[in-house]
Amino acid sequence: MNVVWYIILFLTLALVAWQDFKSRSIYWWLPVLIGISGFFIAHERLETATVFTQILLNLFFSLLILSVVVLYVFIRYRTLKAFTSERFGLGDILMLLAVCPLFPLVSFVVFLCLSNLLILLIELILRITVRQNVRSIPYAGYLSVFLMILTVCGFFIPDINFQSDIAGYFLFSGN
Repeated sequence: MNVVWYIILFLTLALVAWQDFKSRSIYWWLPVLIGISGFFIAHERLETATVFTQILLNLFFSLLILSVVVLYVFIRYRTLKAFTSERFGLGDILMLLAVCPLFPLVSFVVFLCLSNLLILLIELILRITVRQNVRSIPYAGYLSVFLMILTVCGFFIPDINFQSDIAGYFLFSGN
């Protein structure tokens, strides 16, 4: 296991989280660095062709989700400007695409579903208890925090790794 890529991934995720929570924006090159380190982490356990296949599957799934969200925003607000300027920023889109190399498809779907549910739950609790009139959610920051937790768990617990669909199979198989 190449520790350098895990350290780069963790530090980049920490920087994304810090920037997004602080200013609701991130540098464009941070998700690129996450994607590159994710590719090399995946390449340690899988063949190159398999890594590219999982990236393409995850990109297709991400683009499908983004297309549905864009269509919803366009129907609701009658403009696409509301999507990237007010609802879902470019950094959020880049972050969503940057995590594609880290997971096989089933794990990617599970990660997105669980992280989106946690993000909504955390924001709901925060809006009820602390702040009332916040219009934006630091989506890239939350994704970074969840990935940092997974990175630490995957580094210290060898049975947990990004490239295993075992969690998805247990969740959906009924065993």
